[in-house]
Amino acid sequence: MFYLDESGTISKNKPHASNMRDVYFIICFVHTHDPEQLKKVYRRTMKKLRRTFADYFATHVRNPREPKGSELTPIMKHYFISELIQKTDITVSYVVIDNRHVKDVFRENDARTFNFFVKYLLQLKELDARDQEHLHLNIDNRNVSLMNMHQLEEYLATELVLTEKVRHVQVEYLDSRDSYGVRTADLFANLLYQRLRYRRNPFPDYHLQDRIRKKSPIHPASLEWVFQQFKASGRLQNYFYIPTQKN
Repeated sequence: MFYLDESGTISKNKPHASNMRDVYFIICFVHTHDPEQLKKVYRRTMKKLRRTFADYFATHVRNPREPKGSELTPIMKHYFISELIQKTDITVSYVVIDNRHVKDVFRENDARTFNFFVKYLLQLKELDARDQEHLHLNIDNRNVSLMNMHQLEEYLATELVLTEKVRHVQVEYLDSRDSYGVRTADLFANLLYQRLRYRRNPFPDYHLQDRIRKKSPIHPASLEWVFQQFKASGRLQNYFYIPTQKN
């Protein structure tokens, strides 16, 4: 079972070099065979963060019961991800589209482009036996218009079932309020997006210290550090950059 969320946008025009906000569009895939365990760990971890950082949640989080990944600081993201790694079976894959270099045809229709890159990763990804038998995708319903809600399922059935990659495809669109898997995908999508967006800039309120910089160019409370810690866990399975480039 996969949970999908996206971060960034597919720019209608080539973004200006100085506008990093519009450069990247990311589709994040979180995989699990135990969504109930994921739900338990998510709820327990978020409860502890709300208790530990009560003042922060009261002043910086719009809805403390359902915080967005963008509202959590790097150190909160790190704790959350560490708990997920230790106590769940999740793995993560993602696709990054660089709006500065992507072909213009991908800018013409957001839904079509989203569907294409979901298929692109799934075609290249090695699926286990259960996913081959029944490929189940759960997607944040903010990511698609109602008129296109069945389009992806039909598209994947054509591309993956007829080529015998999988036997059956099911696509569901869920409200993040009701899906801890979707919230988890939001957490990782935001980490991946902000890591790229702020790569050349210090993250707000986190500055390099001389004693740390001498040992490592990566600040221990930076998004890059959080990403590298997650990557070292072995739970990052597949990632693709469009156009192709180094991670």
